[in-house]
Amino acid sequence: MKHAARAAPRQQPRYPLLPGHLRRLAVVTSAVCAAITALLAVLVHHQTGAGFMDRKIDHLLHRSIGRHHGLLEPLARLGEQLPVTLMAVVLLLACLLVRRWNGAVLVAVGTSAAIVVTEYLLKPLVDRTLGGGESFPSGHATGMFAVATAFSVLIAAPPRLRLATWQRRVLTVCAFLFAASVPVAMVGLNHHYFTDIVAGAAVGIAVVLVTALVLDWLGGQWGNRLRLAHDASTRARVTALSGPSSRE
Repeated sequence: MKHAARAAPRQQPRYPLLPGHLRRLAVVTSAVCAAITALLAVLVHHQTGAGFMDRKIDHLLHRSIGRHHGLLEPLARLGEQLPVTLMAVVLLLACLLVRRWNGAVLVAVGTSAAIVVTEYLLKPLVDRTLGGGESFPSGHATGMFAVATAFSVLIAAPPRLRLATWQRRVLTVCAFLFAASVPVAMVGLNHHYFTDIVAGAAVGIAVVLVTALVLDWLGGQWGNRLRLAHDASTRARVTALSGPSSRE
């Protein structure tokens, strides 16, 4: 019992969102995404046209896929607020059904925070316009990549679902390819510049990963407090039970 009392409590929750081997990758990825967003924001600040990084890629997309409006328009609509919200709700309900509470919080907070950062912080701050409306970062890209990132985090270490490594990788790649197709369609329709969707994707990825890291840290702190309280209660019961016998 004394040995158990001296043992250092674990610092991670029982079912973390990000397993240990992915935590450092999440930190690095978040930092890179933040740096990309900041750099692009400086470069396109107050722009009303395509920058030097946009012209070639935008022109290529306009020529290659821009003529297929019948396909691009319904695809682009998937990045609007209602479809993105429905995708997030599906993930949220799935987490609630399996009682993965931290996953539900990740979906609710992470996706919402990413959209708020894009729509209410970065768009007014950068003030890049296309057709009279603020375009940087792309809200479609932010929402789609936030949902894709949340999905990828949830399947990284599912507590009640066994997935092989290759299965997780295939699902993750498919999620991000689907997420990328929506903002690419927006560029093809000339509703966004290429750098808009790059920044939007970076914001969606970074905000959700940071949310996951924070939730894991909070889960570790809360679990640590519960373990300390349990150990203190156990020691108190042992002392109470051994007290009379020691006096005899």
